[in-house]
Amino acid sequence: MTAAFIKLPAAFLLAGAACFSFAGAASAQNIGIAAAISNQVTSPQGTTVIVVNPGDGVVANQVIQTAAESTAQLLFLDQTTLSVGPLAEVTLDRFVFDPSRGTGSVVIEATRGAFRFITGSQAPTNYSIVTPVATMGVLGSTLEWRLFDDGSLLAVNSHGVVTIRLLDGRELSLPNPGTAYLIHPALPPNPIKVEGPFPWPVMLDFLGGNLPLARLMDIEDLDGFISRLDAINEDHAQDAQPPHDSCYPYCDY
Repeated sequence: MTAAFIKLPAAFLLAGAACFSFAGAASAQNIGIAAAISNQVTSPQGTTVIVVNPGDGVVANQVIQTAAESTAQLLFLDQTTLSVGPLAEVTLDRFVFDPSRGTGSVVIEATRGAFRFITGSQAPTNYSIVTPVATMGVLGSTLEWRLFDDGSLLAVNSHGVVTIRLLDGRELSLPNPGTAYLIHPALPPNPIKVEGPFPWPVMLDFLGGNLPLARLMDIEDLDGFISRLDAINEDHAQDAQPPHDSCYPYCDY
C-alpha cells in the first residue's frame, strides 16, 4: 500500500495532541511518523546521532539524514508525505495543524539530496519548502526536487501547481505537471541563473540522461503504525486536555 493513496483516520490526525517516545526527543510534540525506512537513516540530537527506525515519531525542528543507498518516508498528521532520497538532509522546521479547522502551517528546509512532497489536508498556501536558492510552494501538488552538490536546484512539478520565489525576489511558476526548472545559485557578481521551464523529458536530456529522484516506498505495517498511534492518543488523552483559559495546543499562529 502506497502513502500517496492513504486517507488516515481521525485518530491519527488528532494524535498531534499526544507525545510519544522518540530517542533524544521524548519531551517534544510528535508531528508524524517514520513510516518506511531503508538502510541507514539518522537524526543528530545535540552531540549524538540517533538511528531512525520504522515507527519512530518525528518532531518539529528535527533533522533527518540519509546515507548512501538509504531512503525514508515520513507521514505527518495532516496526511502530508515526504519521501527522502539517498545522501539527503532535511529539517522539519515547522509543523502546526488544527484538525478541527484544517489550518496550520508546514515548513521544511532541505539542504541536499532528492525529495518528493505530497501535500496533505491543509490549505495549499500553508506549505513551504525552503532551499538555499529558493522557497517553493505547492498548490494541490506533488513536488519533486533535487539539490546538487554545487547548490543548484532542480524543481519538478509532478501534479498541480508549483510556485517558486528566488532569493533575489523573483517569482516563478510551474503551472503544468511534467515541467521543471533548473536554478543555479548566484556567484557574485552574477545573478541567480534560471533554465527552463522545460518538459521533464527535455530536462532529462539537458542534464545528460537518467536522474533519479525520491520515490514513494511501500509501508509494510501501516495498520500497525496507525493502531500504535491510536493507542498513544488514548493513553495521553487526559494529558492533551487544554488547560483552563488556554488555547493550547492550537493558539494563534
